[in-house]
Amino acid sequence: MASNEDYYAVLGVLPSIEQAALTAVYRALVKKYHPDVYAGDKAEADRITKEINAAYEVLGDSTKRAEYDRERKASANES
Repeated sequence: MASNEDYYAVLGVLPSIEQAALTAVYRALVKKYHPDVYAGDKAEADRITKEINAAYEVLGDSTKRAEYDRERKASANES
């Protein structure tokens, strides 16, 4: 994964969140920040939507999420 981004923070969830709840949060955020419906700056909405999608791409897949969690834990132990 090798990302400095905290995907849990991007989605505003705890690492202990269950998959169904994670999916619900993802869908709500994408709906809120979609560039076609976001009331603010469209470029900002696009940037936020890309971050949300990147986070969910990893956390939404159980294999990628497990790998991300291992790397995250290892990184925290090094600090």
